[in-house]
Amino acid sequence: MPNLIVRELKDRKGESYVVRQATPADAAQVLAFIDRVCHEASEFLLMEPGEVYFTVDDETDYLTRLFYADNSLGLIAQRHGEIVGFLNFDGGQRRKVRHAGEFGMSVRQSHWGLGIGGSLIDLLIEWAAASHVVRKVNLRVFANNDRGMRLYRSRGFVEEGRLSRQIFHDGRYLDEILMSRWVGNAVDAEAVSQ
Repeated sequence: MPNLIVRELKDRKGESYVVRQATPADAAQVLAFIDRVCHEASEFLLMEPGEVYFTVDDETDYLTRLFYADNSLGLIAQRHGEIVGFLNFDGGQRRKVRHAGEFGMSVRQSHWGLGIGGSLIDLLIEWAAASHVVRKVNLRVFANNDRGMRLYRSRGFVEEGRLSRQIFHDGRYLDEILMSRWVGNAVDAEAVSQ
């Protein structure tokens, strides 16, 4: 059984919240959160309202995999028992890519600008660096998501590529930007340069 990650934090207004590792028991609450954020901020999410097709059993299976894998992680930001942020990191399943993975994250619109997204990313990076498995953290962001890109850059992520016209939203095509951050140590970084 993994050590459960739990952090008590304060947001930019000084109000308390908890960031903790998602468990399989969170499946129904995570699904309700995903459905809610799809209605609030679908401009920056791949899913739109009505596109949450997975069941509680599907989400339970997914969270179980994240919980027990040594290179995957689910994190929940919670205030007063309600999920206000969620981050999922999926590590590569094959040996050659186990060291790398990609995360997705969403925060309730009512909690934007409070530092919750940053705390989820900080905990992901801390966990990845301590994992002795994960060395590269990747993400994808819509090119029109300036706020998201500022957050990612502030956490050391750099642009690695761009998928042109990858997203079609609101009658227009948008690029999707690929960003990453190396979390390994100096020995790992040396191996990369060779």
